[in-house]
Amino acid sequence: MLTIALGRQDGSPRFKEVVHPSPRHWVHHLEIRDAGELDDEVEAWLREAWGRAG
Repeated sequence: MLTIALGRQDGSPRFKEVVHPSPRHWVHHLEIRDAGELDDEVEAWLREAWGRAG
């Protein structure tokens, strides 16, 4: 399970669960079964989350 915190809700059907624990954070849970699932879309989400973390 890969957990990605974004400042918005992403409606991708790839997410197993999306929760909204606080007004500024949306937490997205992505189930990864194979390294091939780590594609450009996942990279973009991770870059977005990294940008918010700083």
